[in-house]
Amino acid sequence: MEVAAKAKKDMESKLLVLGKKLDYLERARREEERPLLEAADQKQQEEGKKYFEEQQATLFEADKRNHAKRLEEKKRLVRMDAYRVRIISLSSPPPFPFSQRQHGN
Repeated sequence: MEVAAKAKKDMESKLLVLGKKLDYLERARREEERPLLEAADQKQQEEGKKYFEEQQATLFEADKRNHAKRLEEKKRLVRMDAYRVRIISLSSPPPFPFSQRQHGN
């Protein structure tokens, strides 16, 4: 029984030592990879910013074209409005003169 307990204690201490070694190795690996990760992050941020600026420029140009098209449409409709008013005035019956309206009632 004592032999089994001693073997178990030895295994636990070996596992503890191996765990510490593994922690040191993992920390060293992370420290080596940190500059690589930071460079990759920086590159990703630059690409994201470039993509964002391209999208903003595309949207700006599309909005600019859309605005110009709407202005042209507005000019066309303003010209048509004068014709609309004239057609309405020609198609409606002329109003009675004031004196006829007064005597008509």
